[in-house]
Amino acid sequence: MITKKVGESLENSQHLICEAGTGTGKSLGYLTPAARWAVVNKKTVIVCTHTIPLMNQIVNVELPRVVNILKMEKLSLKFQHVKEKDHYICNTKLEALWQEKVTQ
Repeated sequence: MITKKVGESLENSQHLICEAGTGTGKSLGYLTPAARWAVVNKKTVIVCTHTIPLMNQIVNVELPRVVNILKMEKLSLKFQHVKEKDHYICNTKLEALWQEKVTQ
């Protein structure tokens, strides 16, 4: 259900708040539709977490799974782990990433 709601909120440019218990698959529930939407629409999605361990899980475990899921639809996902001082992305780094994308 969360996957469908995430997809709908992205398509409709709406906010969505979801809550679920530990170990219920929340990460894949929002990462899969967000990644699919980003690839199909040639957009960027930024995922921020409250903890470093969760971000490490997303980057090292969940996103590689999402890459494989999207491959089944012949979609290619590229992702990058970006963190700066205090583990937040800074405006300078974000601007540099946008400029890099524009010049490619």
